[in-house]
Amino acid sequence: MTIRALDYLPPTDLTFSDYLSALVTADVETYPSDKPYFYRQTLINSFSDYGIEPASRSGEHPGQWAPPPGLPIHGFSHADPMKSEPEAVFRFIWENRKFFGIHPESFTRVLSVRPVTRTGHDGFVVRETVAECLQTLELRADELARLKIKKPVEMPDDTVLRLYGSNALVFDEFGQLKYDIGTAVDSSCQTGRLQTLWERGFYVAPDREAGSFAALHRKAMQQRIPSRELW
Repeated sequence: MTIRALDYLPPTDLTFSDYLSALVTADVETYPSDKPYFYRQTLINSFSDYGIEPASRSGEHPGQWAPPPGLPIHGFSHADPMKSEPEAVFRFIWENRKFFGIHPESFTRVLSVRPVTRTGHDGFVVRETVAECLQTLELRADELARLKIKKPVEMPDDTVLRLYGSNALVFDEFGQLKYDIGTAVDSSCQTGRLQTLWERGFYVAPDREAGSFAALHRKAMQQRIPSRELW
């Protein structure tokens, strides 16, 4: 169950809440009913004891990822090529870029396309295709406002940032989209991610002593051997 859940996770910036919804979704797809033990609700309650709630609250089952609202057009993309060819999936995504929230300035590529077959203990077989799409967008900190993303207060305006967005697209055996799991590069979630990275020193310039790995070692050596000349 925990291994199957990996197919229902966004390729980047995943959270424990995402993983909980992925666990539930992976199990629902193979075992639609968890009677008589109702172990999925027990799992959700156990996560809740640690302050972790499902990322999805609108699926058919509690915690399950919800299907995308409406269905995208297929256009020139056909079901069979989309089961194995990244180019076909990319064409499908690009034809429906507004549907998937692809930012027009982002660099978009398909990381992988893989067919998946799962068999339950009762012989129930689920055939799906999982495609992973990555978007990257480079910009300066003072450009975040136009994306409605808040810049960390003390971050310099000229800081160069790279925002990531990603989608895990899950198709059924007929090529219809079942799940679109992930966030866009201009998602409101980016505000919290940038703040966390900033607080942990990820965007500190190398020439600042507080953020320089080498400087920390030099300082430690000076404290240990004050008379030694360091080169």
